[in-house]
Amino acid sequence: MKIDINSLDWKKFRDGASIKSLTNEGIQVDLVKLEPNVQFDEHVHAEAEWMYVLSGEFRDKEGVYSKGIFVSNKKESKHATKSGEKGCSILVIKLEKS
Repeated sequence: MKIDINSLDWKKFRDGASIKSLTNEGIQVDLVKLEPNVQFDEHVHAEAEWMYVLSGEFRDKEGVYSKGIFVSNKKESKHATKSGEKGCSILVIKLEKS
């Protein structure tokens, strides 16, 4: 399967957050764009999640993640996040819920 990411529209999924879903075939792969200073309350990851920061930065209790940083969240992990002053774009990969 080949996807022209530029042909996909951004879809709002929360205030200040947009998404482009690339696939959902056993794993979910999304591009996520957060506007500046968007905060997500603490949440639990039912399954493992991996994130690669494409631009900007976001933070959680563990630190600040900027362009080029890869983050791995284990199944059942929890955190709250906040995007930086310039927002951020992230490639997010999740296992489908089992």
